[in-house]
Amino acid sequence: METKNSVPAAKTNLKEHHQSPPEKEEDLLSQKLTAFFSPEGFKLDLNNNDLTIEDQEKFEEILQEPYDYLYEKSFLNESFTDPVLRFLKKLVDRYIERLLQKPELEETRENTEVSFDEDELNAMIQDVPFVLNAEMVDSDWLKAFFEKIHDSFKKDAAAETGSMKSYFVKKNPELHTPDKLCFQLVENRNDLKYPFAFMVTYTRKMQSGKVRHVPLSQCLIDFKEQPDKLLSLLSGLNKASEICPMIDFSGTPFGWLSHRS
Repeated sequence: METKNSVPAAKTNLKEHHQSPPEKEEDLLSQKLTAFFSPEGFKLDLNNNDLTIEDQEKFEEILQEPYDYLYEKSFLNESFTDPVLRFLKKLVDRYIERLLQKPELEETRENTEVSFDEDELNAMIQDVPFVLNAEMVDSDWLKAFFEKIHDSFKKDAAAETGSMKSYFVKKNPELHTPDKLCFQLVENRNDLKYPFAFMVTYTRKMQSGKVRHVPLSQCLIDFKEQPDKLLSLLSGLNKASEICPMIDFSGTPFGWLSHRS
């Protein structure tokens, strides 16, 4: 069988994670911030003359790590008044959404790779606001921006001593990391009636350090001495069946008609 596509057993909706946000002291200051594009990324400024000493101090802190600031702000249910900052926050939202779709996240942690293809980047370029230096935002600019946001994630996640699930829950309780289980759409060449099939795999960290998708039956061997971890892993099947009742967990691939693939 040849794998055609894989889908994590549980996906995260960014709209959900904006329902019950934690409060931050910088909320009012964020409404006074402005930004403009630059060849290196973006630069921040303040557009309000009625500033307190506390505002100035916080602004100086933000200038030290502007990408860290944007990364943290993406977990909150608030928006900027400045159009450039609204666009940048939307990009970070896309990054976190992609990150949380990675079934290997719990294994690879801060080393999880996140990327966007050219079509996705071109679609983002269409959303660039009509402001000064907007022409600077091309695919190379976006790639560099996401690299810096990724550095913010790596630095922050590396300090997490618990699971990635607990890391994101602390960021926002509405966030959910994906299960290790994946449903693979595979080609079933030996069955003309059902040329496609679904097969359940799970992500497993190999001795080389790389993460691979292995048949679900392997978990019975890997966790035979750890029943709690085994039950936790298999609970993803119940979650999937609640979303898609047609899925039959018989332990073997099940058929899929060609016109429904």
